[in-house]
Amino acid sequence: MEGVVEALNRARTLSFGDIRTREGHHPDRVHRDDMFVDPFRGNDLPAVKLSSRRLKNQRVVAFDPKDRQTRAFDLLRNGLLAPVAPDATRIISVASPTHGCGTSVVAANLAFAIARKRQWRVLLATLDGMSPAFERLGLCVPEVHSSDASGIEVGKVEVDDVLVHVGSFAHIAIREGCTAARHALVSAWLDDVRHDCGPTIVVLDLPPLLTNDDSQAIAARSDIALLVLGVGSSTVADLEACRGSLTATPHQIVLNKARRHGL
Repeated sequence: MEGVVEALNRARTLSFGDIRTREGHHPDRVHRDDMFVDPFRGNDLPAVKLSSRRLKNQRVVAFDPKDRQTRAFDLLRNGLLAPVAPDATRIISVASPTHGCGTSVVAANLAFAIARKRQWRVLLATLDGMSPAFERLGLCVPEVHSSDASGIEVGKVEVDDVLVHVGSFAHIAIREGCTAARHALVSAWLDDVRHDCGPTIVVLDLPPLLTNDDSQAIAARSDIALLVLGVGSSTVADLEACRGSLTATPHQIVLNKARRHGL
């Protein structure tokens, strides 16, 4: 446990120059723009039109206010953003104990529900480099704006006039090297978005908390975390373990895959 705590503390104190030096780059040659990639700098590019039918077949519905399932995500959105000023930026992490709980579907629906309000720009990003969930949902990044330093790829998608920016940290998530360095890179990027890109809502689709070392550290940099539990796949022990890892982060529980007439 002491080793984990020490690594997390290093992640919080490592500078970007420290990380690049460890990876063979001279810090004097690194500029701030190399690290920070504005996710909205491609606003002049056309958005890729998505099929509403395909999304609904994958249970992504919140772009359609008339769909009866959208109400649940609108209520979730309202509860999360009620205290947030229209000109503010907020980071929302969505995670689960293990794979199979529907984290990506919940994150995508939340992003579209927020985007329908049109008060904020919405960035839906995944750090789960080992999961093809975004591709299965049809939300792969269509236009890429990447940086060797940050590893973030961002594009735009649109369905029924609802626009969402979609991003992937997959290159960071699966890269070899120091875990603390990955944490520091993502944390620095999130801090820059928080301070320089408002009003923005960032919805992060994180890898499972119980199987990935990155998720807890990134969730700690969020304003709030959603813990998605899957009926039939999550246990009480999973819940307690995850809540213990989120003690420093405000969080809410989402029960997913519940049936209409009970569990």
